[in-house]
Amino acid sequence: MRCIKCGFEFEEGIFCPECGTKYKPQKIRTEKEILEEDRKMEQERADREKEKREIQEREFTERIQQSKIEQERLAKERAETEERLAKEKTEQERISKEKMQLGTRTYNGVVYADEQEARLANEENGKINTLKERLLPIKSQDARRKILAEFDTEKTIQTIEAKKRYDLLKVKVNQEKPKAIFYNMIYGISIIVAIIITAIMGTMGSVENALFFIAVMWYGIGVPIWIVWKIVLLIKSKGKKYYLYIKDI
Repeated sequence: MRCIKCGFEFEEGIFCPECGTKYKPQKIRTEKEILEEDRKMEQERADREKEKREIQEREFTERIQQSKIEQERLAKERAETEERLAKEKTEQERISKEKMQLGTRTYNGVVYADEQEARLANEENGKINTLKERLLPIKSQDARRKILAEFDTEKTIQTIEAKKRYDLLKVKVNQEKPKAIFYNMIYGISIIVAIIITAIMGTMGSVENALFFIAVMWYGIGVPIWIVWKIVLLIKSKGKKYYLYIKDI
């Protein structure tokens, strides 16, 4: 007898002396049964192979579908990106064009209707600058008014900014000289006269005269007052409201 588990051959007993497996007599199969069993095994193998192929085909199909979906998604994203970039490029070109056009229409911070008007504003402001340069060194208001009268604004000035600057110059030129300057000059002359009087009376020995005392008091007190007054007028002459100040116009 042969053990069906370990293959050990023995003659006595029904248990294998090696592994202890109980001996079961094998049924003698007919050729038909063997063929039927082989057919079943072959069919089972074929079914397993078929199922395996179906699983592989299904997985392959799913991968192809997923790849197709992914390609479509990437193509869609690429198309959207290209469209967005094209729009951004178009918008940037539009903005650049507008800025360029705006730059040609802008002069001194003012945006004009078109490039021609901007050029005209540039030319007219150049004329105002020339007029201002002529007026700057002149201290006499009468002389300034004469220069301004020679400038025919009706024929030469059309743009708003140049007209505004001309009007500001006109206001300055037509301002009257502050009377404080005249009074300060008269006050200074009176102090000089007082000094001359005291000098003459001092040489004549008339120091006890009341006029001598008044003259001394006049220039003694008047000189500090005149100096302070002169300093105040000098400070005011540097201000933008001063009648001669046209530098910033």
